[in-house]
Parts: sequence; C-alpha cells; structure tokens
Amino acid sequence: FFLCLCLSAFVHVSVAVIVVVAVAETLPVPNQTKAIAAYAGKLTGFYPKDPFLQAKADEAIDGLTDISDLVTDTMQERDPQRKIQWRQHLISSKGRMFMLLSGLEALCVQNGSNGHIAGDGWTVSDFAVWRAVGWLSSGVIDGIPPTYMQNTFPGLWQVHKAVDMLPKVGQWKAAHPHHYRGR
Repeated sequence: FFLCLCLSAFVHVSVAVIVVVAVAETLPVPNQTKAIAAYAGKLTGFYPKDPFLQAKADEAIDGLTDISDLVTDTMQERDPQRKIQWRQHLISSKGRMFMLLSGLEALCVQNGSNGHIAGDGWTVSDFAVWRAVGWLSSGVIDGIPPTYMQNTFPGLWQVHKAVDMLPKVGQWKAAHPHHYRGR
C-alpha cells in the first residue's frame, strides 16, 4: 500500500486518489509484494511494457523481498550480540544477503549500469531499490554498516542516488520526514 501511494505521488494527485480508492475500498487488496508492485506500477506507468523488462523488474522485487525477509528473520534473536553476528554473516562474502545483493548488482550491470534496474526509464524496481538501499544504509540495522551498500554494490548505490535526486522524491521525503529521519 505504501508503494502504491509513493508511486502515485510521483505521477499526480488524481492517480493517488484512484490507487487509494481502488486498493482500499473497491477491489480486494493484493497481499504479496510483487503483485502490489506490479499493480501500482501498471496504474502509474512505472511498470515496463516489454515482457522481458517486466521479468527483470519482477526479479529485482523478488530479490529485495528475500533480502527483507532475511533481515526480518534476524529480529527474532533476542541477544543483541548474536543478532549483530547473524547480520554480519549475512553480509559476509559467504552470506545469503551478499549473494542476493550480488545478483541485484548483476542486474544493474546487465542493464548497462545506467542507473536503472530494467530498461532506461523509471520502474517500480528502481523505486524499490531506492527504498531498500536507503533502509540498509540508514544505520538503524545493527550489524550492517551504513557504508556497506555504497562500498560493496556501486550499481545499486547508483540506482539509489539517481532516484534520490528526482525532484518528486525530494518533495515526497519533505512531505513525509518521519520515514527519513537522520538520512
């Protein structure tokens, strides 16, 4: 739902109203991340029209979902030191998160290192990478250094910075500062 509203804000107010009404009141709400992203992307024009690029955008959304799940799994650990060690293992060169992020980095390279995940225009996957990289770089996840993404995955960092420079993204962040405190 947040992604729908966020993407809608980038287009114009009437689309935001359509998304909110369609998702919240008229239609059953999609329950899976990729379905929500595809739906919001199609409504807002941020979903690729080309089937191959759709698959690449979906691949990125799936990878980011897996990464989010890995971090969420660590939250069950009550011992702070073990939680940090768990996360440090995830981002080590043998860790699952490193492997998944390396796959997403490869998508950036396959796409020509052009600041986009799939194609040469903005897609839901670019906005999802922006948000995920911002989260992983925020310093709020103990065990994941704030410089990890920038230093280890330059293609993902490039996508993050390109999205972050969009004027509408700046407007969104200014209107919703509680989501971006200290970043």
